[in-house]
Amino acid sequence: MARGGLILATLAPVLLAALAAAPAAASKVSRKKKELALIQSELRKTRDELDRLRASEDSLGKDVDRLQTLDATSRRRVERLQSSIRDAENRRAELTSRLDSASRVDEFWSAALASETERESAALAGRSDFYGTEGLWADEFRRAAILEKAQHLRGLKGFRHKTERAAADARRRARELAASRRLAQSQRADRQKEYEAKKAQLAQTQVQVAAAARHAQELEENAKALTALIDTLGRAGRWRRGGPTPALDRPRHSLPWPAAGKVLTAFGREKDPDLGTWTVHQGVTIAAPSGGEVDAIAPGRVIFAGPFRSYGAVEIVDHGGGFFSVYGHLGALVKEKGDSVRAGEALARSAGRVYLEIRRGTQALDPMQWLRKR
Repeated sequence: MARGGLILATLAPVLLAALAAAPAAASKVSRKKKELALIQSELRKTRDELDRLRASEDSLGKDVDRLQTLDATSRRRVERLQSSIRDAENRRAELTSRLDSASRVDEFWSAALASETERESAALAGRSDFYGTEGLWADEFRRAAILEKAQHLRGLKGFRHKTERAAADARRRARELAASRRLAQSQRADRQKEYEAKKAQLAQTQVQVAAAARHAQELEENAKALTALIDTLGRAGRWRRGGPTPALDRPRHSLPWPAAGKVLTAFGREKDPDLGTWTVHQGVTIAAPSGGEVDAIAPGRVIFAGPFRSYGAVEIVDHGGGFFSVYGHLGALVKEKGDSVRAGEALARSAGRVYLEIRRGTQALDPMQWLRKR
């Protein structure tokens, strides 16, 4: 019994330490899960937007096909109208030729009838009251011939009037067909413009679909990289836990700015005005004069210095107590991994902008809640 008590007394500190560390580890895992859940939510929203854009692309494709069909129909209608106009022009030319022939025949027969009537009148005026049967028959024959010619001339005049009416109708029909052709051409031009506009809109939507797909892929890759970065920072924090670096025990709005420029992108979710998708910013981007100093916001030790994915040149400072600050898009690096740094001391040179993250363990904090108010 004494021996068992001795073993229990020996293991008690170890068990107590494990039990004390368990809530901290659970808290860290919980924060990590929450952050990953936020990114996964953004991924789902981006995929939904991608599906919407693809549906829009399909709809625009159908509109383009419909407009192509309408354009082909309009083109055939214009061609039919042009053929009708050519037929009407040919008919009008034929009627004009017939009218000219009828006019010449009418003039000839009118002149001949007038001359013969004049001769008959002269013969009647010089006729004697005493003439024989032969003369009566001759007069009757001439009168019959004159009447026949007059009747034929009336027929020619009727034909001429009908031909004139037909020519007038042909001219009217040609004008109507020309007006219909102009209207059809105008409608076709409008449809062509609409088709080109839809085609351009389709091309733009396809670009947006591709951009949304790239954005979704980038979010997935960033989620994986963030998981690895959080794990790396966690190990670095444990490695530096016993070191001399002070904890970030400062009140809010008390830390100096790493650069003096204005804030370009804020912490949190940001909506893309073109795609309508949301992006999570775990830090802020600050404008800075190119070549100017990028300073540490608190004392600590540099645990990472070098390029990191799309953030360019990066320095990460461990401030102790589970606090870290991340500086991205840097120019020339001044501090190296393992260097100690004071608050306000230069870490690097600016390349025109500075990305800043403040982290408590795996949790990203809004830097604007910690930097001094301006």
